[in-house]
Amino acid sequence: MSSKSKNVMLALATVVVLGIGFTIYLEFFLPHCALSTSAVVRSSDGKHFAYLEWRQCKNPSQSLGQVMMGAGTTSEKIVAIEFRPPEDEVKLDWNADGLAVTLPSTTTVKQYGPYAEWPAVRMVRK
Repeated sequence: MSSKSKNVMLALATVVVLGIGFTIYLEFFLPHCALSTSAVVRSSDGKHFAYLEWRQCKNPSQSLGQVMMGAGTTSEKIVAIEFRPPEDEVKLDWNADGLAVTLPSTTTVKQYGPYAEWPAVRMVRK
């Protein structure tokens, strides 16, 4: 076998080993998650908006729901609340006091803020 053939075989073997390693990494070390969002709910004055974002993962401990809030038409957004497990029963409603977030009583919640110059966020447990 010529040295050129040996080099080609070595390069091919290297590519195969790297491909197998990358496939194993993707399968076992990256989270298998799907991201979805709810419809946007706007405040009555139109200055702010909010929506829900869910990350559903094969491993439930990596699943997460978030209440996202933004201002006007800018891309600036904040996380107002994180909740686990991600629930379809979470509801958003704007009122004179700010954003009301209705969550099931069994949901684990982490609330952020208050943020300066952002509307108040109030949790309602049902």
